[in-house]
Amino acid sequence: MREITNEKLLGLLREAADPQCTMSRRDEIQQTLTDSAYPEEIRTDDLLDVLYNTTLEHKPELLPSLYPAFALMCCKKINWLLA
Repeated sequence: MREITNEKLLGLLREAADPQCTMSRRDEIQQTLTDSAYPEEIRTDDLLDVLYNTTLEHKPELLPSLYPAFALMCCKKINWLLA
């Protein structure tokens, strides 16, 4: 597990939501999120992948608004000021 900060997480979600973001970059972002899924004892990567991919497929502009859900899976502490 690689730790990710709240600020980095939100930045990645915003980047993935950008229409100019390439598919390969979106795949890299997804891998970063999956690698930082926390806690390791609970398999959150399937949920993370479904949430990420479904949102990108249907409403990519909403991805940053799902920061709280991703933060619950990827960050040890949630910065609610970013939500």
